Amino acid sequence: MMPVHEPARFAEFNFALIEPWNLDKHRFPRPKDTVVCIPPMVAPTYDDFPGLVRLDVLSERESTSLQELIEDGTQTQRPAVSALIKCQANQNTVASFIGNVQLFRKVEQEGYCIVRFYDPAVFALLDAVYSDRQKAHLFGPIAEWQFPWLGHWWRSTAPVVDRAHHIVEPTVSQWSILQRADCVYKALVTLANAENHMSSELCATRLALGLNALQEALNVYGLVSSDDLTEFVFYSVKHAGFGTHPKVKESLDGLRAKTQIWAEVAVVLAELELLARDSLSTSAQL
Repeated sequence: MMPVHEPARFAEFNFALIEPWNLDKHRFPRPKDTVVCIPPMVAPTYDDFPGLVRLDVLSERESTSLQELIEDGTQTQRPAVSALIKCQANQNTVASFIGNVQLFRKVEQEGYCIVRFYDPAVFALLDAVYSDRQKAHLFGPIAEWQFPWLGHWWRSTAPVVDRAHHIVEPTVSQWSILQRADCVYKALVTLANAENHMSSELCATRLALGLNALQEALNVYGLVSSDDLTEFVFYSVKHAGFGTHPKVKESLDGLRAKTQIWAEVAVVLAELELLARDSLSTSAQL
């Protein structure tokens, strides 16, 4: 995915994907031509799934309201417009495709589950970890997907692959990451809020660091709880290489050996951060 440096203009797109959970319906009532993207074998609960809106049939008032929602997308963690879509297929075809793709086959288990892949936080993660053949499955007939994430709009385009042989299911490793996607997102949001702004370049770098940290937390240190995983990712991204500090390394060795828990490691990290702040404060006074 690549950052979009100019504000997104919906006139350049064919469809907008609206998240009903995040939408103020008084501000933007559902257009009458909206088609809801409902997965197969699921009861048609229209407020639980995204609505696909054709952009070329909106009234002037609807267009103005939608443009405001698009611009708001970088200012909130819960954007009403999940994506802007370029696609030459008709509306029903695209809505049916998005509904179908929400069904993921469970890895190492029978059956399927619904994954809200279109949510910007999930889509950004899938874009980062999926191969081109897997991405081809997410795009289907769609040529370009733009979405708001961490204060910026981003663009992802359909990869050019032999679609007859694309891979659909995530691998075991990808599935473990996907199930914990919220931990990476929460850690990055906390950092962004603390710094007031995070450049698009830094967002991309920190996403890669966060994904590596999540895998390390799961596979090396055996962390399980969402709070522990989020905090591990947060410190890993904020202080790259923090594990090389003697005191932290000693604690992490204990965590790996299961003689310590993450809360004890976090105390050491918090103490070191406090010492660093006190040192900076003293230097400034001098």
